[in-house]
Amino acid sequence: MKDDKKKLAIVGVLAFIVIGVGAFQFLGGGGSAPAPKPAPAKKAAPTADKKDDGPKNPAYATALPVRDPFNAPADSGMPDPNPKPQPTAKALPAPRRIGGSLTMGEGLPGAGGFAPISVAPAKPVFGYRLSGLITGQHPAAVFTDTAGAQRLVPLGGSLDGDSQLLAVQKGRAVVSFHGHSVKLSLGGTPDAN
Repeated sequence: MKDDKKKLAIVGVLAFIVIGVGAFQFLGGGGSAPAPKPAPAKKAAPTADKKDDGPKNPAYATALPVRDPFNAPADSGMPDPNPKPQPTAKALPAPRRIGGSLTMGEGLPGAGGFAPISVAPAKPVFGYRLSGLITGQHPAAVFTDTAGAQRLVPLGGSLDGDSQLLAVQKGRAVVSFHGHSVKLSLGGTPDAN
């Protein structure tokens, strides 16, 4: 109970101080006099010798017409600051075949602007790795593709439509791929012949 009286006395003193400070500020006591406001600066009268010509750039002085952003006018009346050079017509060489490959623009009427380009087929890539072998009475090989999927292919079987397992030897396999024989060793890269 003695502690409660102490706490109540401290709260009362603090409340008295807060009320006293608030009254002192409300009555404006103890503060210095407010600083005088500076006099507004007088504007200089316009002189007759200085003449306002408006904007310096004449393009900004003209009123702009209302424009439709989806329908651009053919000529806006302003010169193009970055004129594009006009292409000149050149005679193109006649299309031709190079080594049996086709050329672009061959047989196309009015194929102007494109030079003949030779298009050669890309060399196919064997996309499998040899990851296991089974030797014995029924030889087979395990192949892994680039996605990590594995396939078990028996001797003479087809891995896909373009390849066939030709031989299984100790530590290596031979695959026919697009008419070429590819020798694969376990975990290695293919050697094409």
